[in-house]
Amino acid sequence: MKRLERHYRTYHFSSQDPPAIEVQPGEMVLVETTDSLDGQLDLTRPGRVHLGRQSAGDVDLHRALPLTGPIRIDHAEPGDVIGVEVVGLAAAGNAFILPDFGQLIAGGGGGEWEAWVVELGPGVIRLAPHLQLPYHLMVGCLGVAPAGEPADSVTPGDHGGNHDCIHLGQGSILYLAVQAPGGLVSVGDVHASMGDGEAMGTGVECAGEVLLRFHVHKGRCLPGPLLETDAAWMVFGHGPRPDDAIAMARQRAVDLVAGCLGLGRADALMLLAAAGHTRLNQVVNPNCSARVEVPKAVAGRLLAARAKEMPVAEEAAAPVPLP
Repeated sequence: MKRLERHYRTYHFSSQDPPAIEVQPGEMVLVETTDSLDGQLDLTRPGRVHLGRQSAGDVDLHRALPLTGPIRIDHAEPGDVIGVEVVGLAAAGNAFILPDFGQLIAGGGGGEWEAWVVELGPGVIRLAPHLQLPYHLMVGCLGVAPAGEPADSVTPGDHGGNHDCIHLGQGSILYLAVQAPGGLVSVGDVHASMGDGEAMGTGVECAGEVLLRFHVHKGRCLPGPLLETDAAWMVFGHGPRPDDAIAMARQRAVDLVAGCLGLGRADALMLLAAAGHTRLNQVVNPNCSARVEVPKAVAGRLLAARAKEMPVAEEAAAPVPLP
């Protein structure tokens, strides 16, 4: 197992960046990440921290959302799909919350900025002496380098990036279409916990250690990020408004279900109407992000039934992006 230290810092996904580390398919890397304000806050003393007005006082917001990377995966080429498996995930140090971040951003950044430093204890997040909850660790930002212009770390897209899906945690696999040789994967924005949809525009922001394993699926087709958990397949969409992100996720879910399960469009629509779940990942970033969840309890049964009915040659030739 290799280790990638957090000082290999970047603020964008770019095909022009030299890799910080190179790995083989199936190899694991322990990646150290920095908190979403790049370690600019003193997190040693829990409690309220006043940051000032407008551009958060002494905090440089241009350093927001640092990533660690990029990681080059040998044999990953454009036209392939990388499966990034989160094998392990841990918080490092204490955390902070920006409680009014969503409202401040909506108002153009004006007003008083403050943070609450939160103690991360063994097995429990101590929001306050009277307010504690268990961990729900997740990775907010993970992606590959786009083929064209660099993509900043704040904006989600087809390359992945800052989708902020609460299910991107230990045991999940994020599938991404390779756009540049080696993939050039970067990761950051770990949360000790965050409400689904990032309802307040923030989570319990912390540094972390993310144990990743990389899988390369040669010659596979995938239009955008696809997340696999124990319970479901989750198709991501993005756009400037929540409606745009939802519409993209829905259309991609229909295409995916139809292609993978060998269904016509009408049948795929009926299946998703009966068993698909539309959720918002976040609405605070420059692009909103949404997902459509397809429960494995449904898709798995249909795939098994189809495998019994379809000839082996046809099954092998079908454009199925799911592993």
